[in-house]
Amino acid sequence: MTKQEWIELLKTDVDKFNETREEMIDLSCANLSHADLSYADLRNANLSYADLSYADLRGANLKDADLKDANLKDANLRYADLSYADLRNANLSYANLSRADLSDADLSYADLKDANLRYADLSYADFDFSSFPLWCGSFNFKADMRLVYQLCYHICRLNIINQNGKESRTGRIVQKLLMPYANKFHRVKECGTIKYDKVIKVVGK
Repeated sequence: MTKQEWIELLKTDVDKFNETREEMIDLSCANLSHADLSYADLRNANLSYADLSYADLRGANLKDADLKDANLKDANLRYADLSYADLRNANLSYANLSRADLSDADLSYADLKDANLRYADLSYADFDFSSFPLWCGSFNFKADMRLVYQLCYHICRLNIINQNGKESRTGRIVQKLLMPYANKFHRVKECGTIKYDKVIKVVGK
């Protein structure tokens, strides 16, 4: 079957696609916007630059899939398996990733604006340079200490002020407490070690 024939089959008959698909199928640049792809077997598929915006991918198997630069805006990925997927520079804004498995996925440079990450498994995923969502939709997801150290480092590099616009004493105390964990950040050699001597300092940058 040609590439376009595989794409049309996926759009019209997911069950038949799952039964007959090739192991390393190329669906790059496919237009699958608004398609019902729930429970589709897309593991190891090349979906780079594909348009999956508003697609229904509930329960889909996207393990090890290549989704570089894919458009997944507003896609429903609830319960989807995205473990080990390459999502570099992917658009996941407003996507529903609730209870999805994103363990060991590469999300560097991904756009996660307003994505729903509740109860998703993000352990050992790479978030470097991504737009990580800080809203209630990111509560309760599963994370590893690598991400915790990364967030601690970012907190320690904030210039925290009080309501009068002066340095916050409470903020300084919080940063001092987090500093040992912040210095376990995986990019600390590149960004600098944080030290405290009356004020927060960064050395070795």
